This record gives sequence, C-alpha cells and structure tokens, in this order.
Amino acid sequence: LVLAGSSALLASPFNRFATLAGARLSGSLDLADRAPLLTSGAVSAHDAIFSAAGLIFDAPVSAGTLALASSAGVSQGTGGAIDAETLTSDGGTIAGNALLDEAPNNIGTLSNFTVAGDAMVETSGALRLDGAVDIAGALALGAPGGLTEAGTASLEAATLSGIGSFAGPVSLAGGNDIATLGGFDTGGSLLLRDGTSLEISEPVTASSIALID
Repeated sequence: LVLAGSSALLASPFNRFATLAGARLSGSLDLADRAPLLTSGAVSAHDAIFSAAGLIFDAPVSAGTLALASSAGVSQGTGGAIDAETLTSDGGTIAGNALLDEAPNNIGTLSNFTVAGDAMVETSGALRLDGAVDIAGALALGAPGGLTEAGTASLEAATLSGIGSFAGPVSLAGGNDIATLGGFDTGGSLLLRDGTSLEISEPVTASSIALID
C-alpha cells in the first residue's frame, strides 16, 4: 500500500494490509489494520493515527501528532525513526509492549500514553510528559536534553528508569505513582515526586537529588 495526496482516512476495522510502503500526505492519515502492520517506506503527514494487530516501524514516520493503537505491541527497527511533536495512544491502551528505542527518534511530548506491558521511549533531544502516562510494567525513558513533566500530568509505572545519560535536568513533579526507581544518570538535577512508597533498585547519579514521596 502506497498513499499520496491531501488526507487518507482508511479507518475501517475490516482493512487488512501487510505493509505500508510509504505515504506522503499534506493532511491527516488514519489507518486501521486488523492484521500486523509493517511500515517499509517513509510516512509523512500533518497528523497520523495507526491502529493494528501489531505495529512495526521499519521506515521513518513524521507527523505533528502520532497516535498509536495496537492489540499486539509496538516496535521499531533501526530505520524506523519517529519524528513527532506529540506521541500518544489517544485514550486507548496498547496491548503488549511499546518499544521505541531502536532508532534516532525526535519526540517532543509523550502525552496520554497507556501501555499494558513495558514501554521504552528514546528521543534525541528533550522530552516532556503531559496528560496521563500509564505503564503497567517497566518504563524506560531516554532524553539527552532533559526530561520534564507538566504540572497537571501524571506518571504511573511499576518501574521507572533512564536510558543512557541525561545532560539536562530530570524534573517529574506531577501526580506520579511509581513503585521502583531504576538506574538514572544525569549531569543535571533530579526531582521526582511520588505518591506511593518508592524503592530504589539501581544506582542514581545527578548533581542534586530531590525525592518527594
């Protein structure tokens, strides 16, 4: 399947595509697939919604807001970099794991993102959390430019850890519920507000550390 033009609205639950070989749209993309979907060619749209029985990004995807829904997890290959102002699950829950740490992503905000398993999200710059980020298992975040959270945001995860080193500060001062803090390494400050008892399971390194429980 190859798409081009202004917008493409293919949201029927009866669709079945094996591969999206590319899409270049000036407007929106809304693509539903009752089978696993692989992107093998570059996709660009103003905004994009992908819904499938498994999502594998193996080619670049660029959208202002990228919404993901999957009944069998989300993953990416080394060529499947995501460039999005906002990444979301759009009020739904991604079944399985969401592993987006294999390509040089450029994601500005992780917002209203719910995963039934583990999640890994890595971006090349700074990352902001907004809305409700709810991960049933372990959440690993990588953002060399720093990690911040909107004051009205909330983060819930069994375990929270960092991927690589953060050059900027890590400030998570929203309404969070984190059971375990894994490894974090930042050259700046680390602030974490947590509404439940917190266990630290791995080394945490920062210029200053404030844990508010």
